Amino acid sequence: MIAGTVTDITITPSADTTPPTVDQQEFIVDGVSLTLPSALPCPNADPNCVLYDFGRVRDDHYDITTGGIAKDNISLGSINVLLIDRITALATVILQAPDPFSCRTSPCPALGGTEYPFTVDLGRLEVGSYEVQEKITDAAGNTFTVLEQFTIEDTTPPTVISTQPLNNAVGVELGAIISASFSDFCH
Repeated sequence: MIAGTVTDITITPSADTTPPTVDQQEFIVDGVSLTLPSALPCPNADPNCVLYDFGRVRDDHYDITTGGIAKDNISLGSINVLLIDRITALATVILQAPDPFSCRTSPCPALGGTEYPFTVDLGRLEVGSYEVQEKITDAAGNTFTVLEQFTIEDTTPPTVISTQPLNNAVGVELGAIISASFSDFCH
């Protein structure tokens, strides 16, 4: 048994001041990757933040994902995604960490060179405007933020599901109530 007293611990902070980056950003609607619009500066003029405005997205495509490749010394759980101004605040992040066994046969990647593909599953969203914030933090605490804005628009016309009385019905009373059910809410 070894016993002793620790009297002093010195922790040297990391000298890394370079924020992580996100490359190959993607916005995928129903399996189709949308053309990435030009990056804009974020509203707060933060140099470590970019904004992509995807405009209007048709609501008949429901499965919406986004993501990209984060570069730097990223650790699992260091990509935080928020769906801004919605009750459902957190999206699911799937982060593919580098192979942990790669460092056994060759040197580990240098700080800043590691790539971490990640996917954010936004699922099915209602019609409306959204802003997604992806905040990436490296091991030294440097951050990089990606904002995505888009509006889901209903472009699918409703269809008639049923009518009362039935179409081509015979012997319907003159004062019968006529009703119809539609596949979508009609204004």
